[in-house]
Amino acid sequence: MTRFRRIAATTLATLIGVTASLAGPTAANAGSWHSIEGETYSTGGKFYLSSTWRYKVLDNYVFIKFSKLPQYSSSSTVDGVKWRFYFGSDGYSTKYTLDELSTQYRIKYMTDGTAFKNSFARVTTCTDDCSHTFVGTEHY
Repeated sequence: MTRFRRIAATTLATLIGVTASLAGPTAANAGSWHSIEGETYSTGGKFYLSSTWRYKVLDNYVFIKFSKLPQYSSSSTVDGVKWRFYFGSDGYSTKYTLDELSTQYRIKYMTDGTAFKNSFARVTTCTDDCSHTFVGTEHY
């Protein structure tokens, strides 16, 4: 688009009260990072289902990054979490194993407006004074 046509289109949109976006999505509507944290007391791979409905902004992947993951009691070795998404009557997504700190995981592609809940479990069963806490952020 030539500079003149771009200016004319922007001016026309402004005159008729329409906000025009000639360069595509902006940071304000491209999704954002949200805090996530929880406890994985489940044993035997039983999943906990969050009560919070979340809504995807734009067609893109959901990303997750952890600053803390469950650990074994005898060392600082990270265990990790199994993660999946719940879509109501459409059921659950594939299970993902997330076991590295500070790694940004590109998890699941979702379309704009998709409603989902997080569902998670500990990777292995740990009953001896283990840390079950995870803390991180999720981009959707």
